[in-house]
Amino acid sequence: MNTRMAIEMAAEWVRNVAARMMGYAGAYLSGSALERAPEAEWPEDSDVDVVLVFDGVLPGKIGKLRWQGVLLEPTVMEKRVFEDFDNVMRTHYLAWGLHGGQVLDDPQGWLAPLARRVCAEYLHEKWLRARVASTVALARRNLDGISSAQTPEDRLMSCGFGPSCIAFPILASAGRNCTVRKRIPAARAALEDHGEATFFPQLERALGCEEMSQEALRAHLSALEQTFDIASRTDGPSRSYAFRSDIRPEARDVAIDGCRKLLEGDHPTDAVFWMMATFARCQIVLRMDDPALYAQRLPALQSFAAALGVDTPEKALQRQQLAQTILAQTEDVAGRIVKRTALD
Repeated sequence: MNTRMAIEMAAEWVRNVAARMMGYAGAYLSGSALERAPEAEWPEDSDVDVVLVFDGVLPGKIGKLRWQGVLLEPTVMEKRVFEDFDNVMRTHYLAWGLHGGQVLDDPQGWLAPLARRVCAEYLHEKWLRARVASTVALARRNLDGISSAQTPEDRLMSCGFGPSCIAFPILASAGRNCTVRKRIPAARAALEDHGEATFFPQLERALGCEEMSQEALRAHLSALEQTFDIASRTDGPSRSYAFRSDIRPEARDVAIDGCRKLLEGDHPTDAVFWMMATFARCQIVLRMDDPALYAQRLPALQSFAAALGVDTPEKALQRQQLAQTILAQTEDVAGRIVKRTALD
């Protein structure tokens, strides 16, 4: 299946399912599907991101699902979010999706004109700088959260998402997608394209993976795979967990196979961030559903955290301080990239 066909399946799901939901007001494409050529093969370890807009009360989180063999990840948003154009342009995930111009359905006639305006102004320096500033603020907030993490899995999650968000100002400055799973390799590509490749090792330092070998990562991925397979089949209170759909058998292509694909590539440490996120989410699911299984699988997570140097609260705080220093340096790099990217 190629990208064009995957997008067609997403549009079909919108027409047949989403459009019948109460308050539905439109849908557009976001994420990596906007970056791939229409005839390029669609990777099995990727999902198609669809933004659903609702006028009124939002439905609950939908989560990942399969439609005609394609893994979809719908996100629901309120229509009022799009009424302030400045807010749309300052917010990286809103501006990125709309600038791609892939409106899947516009029953009220407002979404397509908005997308055209966003596309026209997307690379103006004013908006590039605004999105850099907003992603720097996001990274700061996530880094601040490291100090409040209480459990090993929450600490690993915070030490993954906080430092990895340092990639976002780089991506925003280059006008690129602030992607989730592949943010680290995406940041490397942006740095290389703009003559700033020597900064990339700082991102690895922030995650603590600069010296991790491919062999060591394979061993940790094997342990993660076992934890995932156990957690993906439990049932109980985790049904209410916001990221439960990421820890299901149908999400294995992304969660495990996606990590393996990154690990076996030219830069094995590209897999580290998503391994951290998946390990933590699996352990959160087990904590909620089955304390015995949680205790059984906890040593695997702790071993990975120790390899990354964030296995104690004290070490996590040291990583927080290092990452905050690196974030300050990132702002200078992003400023230089903006000057090369801006169209005006």
